[in-house]
Amino acid sequence: MSDGPVEIPESEATGTVRELYDDMKATMNIGMINLIYRRMATADGLLEWVWDAVRPVLASGDVERAALLLESGLDWPSMPEIPAPALPLLGLGSPEIDTLIRVLDDYNRGNSLNLFLLTAFAERLKSGGSWEEVPDATVDVPSAKPQNFPPIVAMSDMSKETASLVRVLS
Repeated sequence: MSDGPVEIPESEATGTVRELYDDMKATMNIGMINLIYRRMATADGLLEWVWDAVRPVLASGDVERAALLLESGLDWPSMPEIPAPALPLLGLGSPEIDTLIRVLDDYNRGNSLNLFLLTAFAERLKSGGSWEEVPDATVDVPSAKPQNFPPIVAMSDMSKETASLVRVLS
């Protein structure tokens, strides 16, 4: 058994995979590529096939609208506050907190979009529906990108314990 899922980290992506990662980040307005796509990139042509199938639906704005509609209807649970004086004890100053907020916002955005995209993709596969039915529409994507976004650590660079935990959680 390997230490973790096989992936092509962003830092090692070249050629078509690099182009796909860049397009995904720009189209989804996210600062990182989720693990599922980094894993798809290891199978020749898989990431390109999936992205070609889901990109038009994403670009139409339908996924964004569905995610916002779902989010607006949720009754979010109350989270316990972390007292401000405790943050420095955790090694978190203002820059780290700002970075953490950007990372969490990016994960929330990416995961929301992926939930809809990949569910729709799976349903299309199950139904045997034609991909040609999906319109090729576009929507303006904000160009703002997260600043000082920390790099995603490749599974191969993680300790065995951390890689095992990520494997269990993925």
